[in-house]
Amino acid sequence: MRRRFPPVGSWTALGTPAVIVLALVLRTFNVGWGLPSFLEEALPFRVALSMTDAVTGHVTLNPHFFNYPSLTCYLHLALTQCLYTVGHLARAYPSYADYLLAYYVDPSLMVLAARLLHVVADLATVLATIRLGQALLSPAGWAAGLLTAISPIMVLTARSIYVDTVMAACLLWGLERLVAWQTNGSPRVLFASAVLIGLATSAKYPAFVALVPLLWAAYSRGGAGSLPLALKALVCFVAAFALTSPYVFLDYHAALHDIAFEREHVALGHLGSLRHASFLFHLRNLSSTLGPVGTIGLCISPFLLLSPRLRVSTGYLLITGVLLGAPIALAHIDAQRYVAPLVPIAALLSTLALCAALSKVAVAQRALLTVVAILGVVIPPALAGISAALSGSQDTQVIALQWCQDHLPHDALIIEEGYSAPLPSRAKKAEVASQDVYRHASAASRHRFDSVAAYDVVSMPLQVTGLLELALGAADGGSSVAPIAAVDLNQVYYNPGLYRAADYVITSSAVRGRYEADAARFAPQVRWYRLLDGFAQVVATVRPTRSTTGPTITVYRVTPTLRGRLGSAAEEVSPLWWSTWVPESYIKQWNEREHLAGSAALRVPGASVAPAWLRPLRPIYMQRIKGFSDELAYAALQHGDSRTAEQLLATSLLMGAADISDTLAYSVCLGRRGAWREADTILGRALDGASSQDSSVVLLQRARVAARLGEPARQRAYLAQILRREQPGSEMYRLAGTELGRSAIR
Repeated sequence: MRRRFPPVGSWTALGTPAVIVLALVLRTFNVGWGLPSFLEEALPFRVALSMTDAVTGHVTLNPHFFNYPSLTCYLHLALTQCLYTVGHLARAYPSYADYLLAYYVDPSLMVLAARLLHVVADLATVLATIRLGQALLSPAGWAAGLLTAISPIMVLTARSIYVDTVMAACLLWGLERLVAWQTNGSPRVLFASAVLIGLATSAKYPAFVALVPLLWAAYSRGGAGSLPLALKALVCFVAAFALTSPYVFLDYHAALHDIAFEREHVALGHLGSLRHASFLFHLRNLSSTLGPVGTIGLCISPFLLLSPRLRVSTGYLLITGVLLGAPIALAHIDAQRYVAPLVPIAALLSTLALCAALSKVAVAQRALLTVVAILGVVIPPALAGISAALSGSQDTQVIALQWCQDHLPHDALIIEEGYSAPLPSRAKKAEVASQDVYRHASAASRHRFDSVAAYDVVSMPLQVTGLLELALGAADGGSSVAPIAAVDLNQVYYNPGLYRAADYVITSSAVRGRYEADAARFAPQVRWYRLLDGFAQVVATVRPTRSTTGPTITVYRVTPTLRGRLGSAAEEVSPLWWSTWVPESYIKQWNEREHLAGSAALRVPGASVAPAWLRPLRPIYMQRIKGFSDELAYAALQHGDSRTAEQLLATSLLMGAADISDTLAYSVCLGRRGAWREADTILGRALDGASSQDSSVVLLQRARVAARLGEPARQRAYLAQILRREQPGSEMYRLAGTELGRSAIR
């Protein structure tokens, strides 16, 4: 019988290596994008770095992170340990602390290795696509592999650190083994498919949907022993998942919490896609990556179910594709990478349908139609894939960073939105310098870290998803008003009165564009942009181009006119500044509850009185506000705006969230406006609950306040207490002794 297509070997002798090489070139061309600035989310990589103790080098297998399963984290952990071991043997990293500190200074080596791991995973996906297609119709495998290799979605996803690439690789090989089992019927092949699908699920939970075709295959083809065979396959799946994500079961409380968050995230969406399902977004992406002819092939692929030879295998692909695509289509998340695992499945279905259709055409016309079909399938995606590969040679965030480093003074206070110039922050450097990773690193590593130029930069937080539960808390077991979207809390960061001391403000269209698209909901943010546009000076704008990716970034200089307006707004800032998002219904319900009618207001010396209904909101303040508030308060205090710093620190005191540093800074703010008696009262309260180490610091500050109050005897008494507490030769002992000597002279 005459073959309709050439044998498999003639297509794979050169075709498969050529496709793999092409895929490799496209994915590695700009694999170093953004570096040495590390701009991507890269959760599995960052989690893996945290799984090794900086002091002891001890590795923990519990990632304490279950938004994704653990397989990809473990792969990055193994890669991290390999890099560290090689560097340690080469004496580049005397300890793991040195390795981490080197990452803080320049993460390029670690990030490149991590990205190449995902490139390899994606090459495995391309190869699996070719193998799977060849098992069905020989030219379809080569064409589907080529379509996957040149897909812009696959190219961009592969050169970033996402779990989707690992999931896709394991899933496609699992499907390839499932189709192979249809041919040879060996249980080992079926069990291999189950293991691979288990590994895919251990990369990302949604891959578990491939269990449906797996169990269907085992049950439908197993004959009399179908049920035991299906159960054995299920055991292989569970074992593969459990062995590579064991703490999903061992730490199930944390796992359930993180999984619930992801489920809520999918249901609610995130900033920029809160009010619409993502079906059309993903449909456009999938259609663009297949091209017009490929899309037509996908649309007619269900007719493959009519083919006796292809019905079963096509059914596996269709079931997996539909079950995998339905959740992301109904979700409210416009993320291009979510389509990546669907691309090879769609490419297979499309090319199989086109090849099957061409086989029905008369031989005289088949050659011409085949050429036309190949060109129609390949050219549009190829152009998009090459464009994607070439993009990213420059990134607007990196360009903006370089401009800021060249033009902005290091003593300026810079306020920036997310996804703008990733300037090194003095506050972040100080935080790292206070940690074990810095203390246990070598002197050479600490010197390199210390030499990194940093700025007084405060980043405006960005809540993108989730709900805020406003629990009233009650004797009747507690109740709450309707939860509100966490994105509505973002408005508090756009209060102009907070930024009177700012010298520069940097905005990013990645954030700004989402707010301006819904100006009614995000009115405070839009007013902030209008204020900048109307009264600030634009000193730099970086826009994306054909070769430059990223958002539009605008750098504003605060003019005297704008500073005057910020100063006027600052006079209206109160300890309630962070609660403007709280709905009136919550406040009304709180005030109407009889058992809370006598609740006392919150008070702090030197500050305004705050209502008692703020008290139950303390967890929200601690989790989402305090870090930003403290960072801005210390920056404002350093740049001479003690009044704003005082209001921010007063809020922490009111919420019972202030530590010793906050209290000391607040006393400085009070002193700058002459409220020394209130400062003394605050320090006295702090002293009552201070540890032995902190008490000396508080006593020293209280001694200075006593001197300002004209009470030298009390000043000397506090200094004497310090001398009795501290060891001779310590820094605190020296300071107290010096000040005691000066007071005696006076």
